[in-house]
Amino acid sequence: MALTGWLSIGDDTKTGPNKLGSISDILPVISRLSIDELVFTLSGISAQESIEIMSQVSGSRLKFSFLAPGSSQIVGSSEKHGRGNIYQAESVPEILLPHNRRWKRLVDAVVSVLFPFLIPLLILKGAHPSKAISNWFHVIQGQKTWLGLANNTLKSYGLKNGIITMQHLAGKDASELWIQRLDQLYAAEFNPLQEFWTILKNLEFIGNGN
Repeated sequence: MALTGWLSIGDDTKTGPNKLGSISDILPVISRLSIDELVFTLSGISAQESIEIMSQVSGSRLKFSFLAPGSSQIVGSSEKHGRGNIYQAESVPEILLPHNRRWKRLVDAVVSVLFPFLIPLLILKGAHPSKAISNWFHVIQGQKTWLGLANNTLKSYGLKNGIITMQHLAGKDASELWIQRLDQLYAAEFNPLQEFWTILKNLEFIGNGN
């Protein structure tokens, strides 16, 4: 991989050899120089910012890699959804796209508003009220989300741990492979309306979440 140059982040005014501009210039830079791979240095950009940049160029064939702070190893792959790989632009999970993260937070807020009216139903379904109330506070404070992955491999990208997870939906006797596939499907095909109804259909787990 030949290094073409680098882009500054935010208000960074550093200059030097091979500087191509700022990150706001990324689209014209990619087009002008026919760049095929973008390497993020995680010491200079947050995971959320990197996801937003990836979503901006989602129509390209650009590959993404990451350089961890203090490391000389660049992590990345052209293989989609491989374990430990960084997602390519065309395979960034729907759940991580900025507009869907806002939708997910809105669903959490709506369910949280409804929560006091759902307590009698929670009791009937066998949920533990005290634990459910504790989880409610965690969601309100943005520490958790009502619905999430069984194995939160996207936590470093800002995805919160779920109270209800794909493991709950899969059932007690589900295999690890099936749970993993549900995680992948949920992340890849996130839908806010489906999220809302899934939570309401599985209220018994609100008091038994992680």
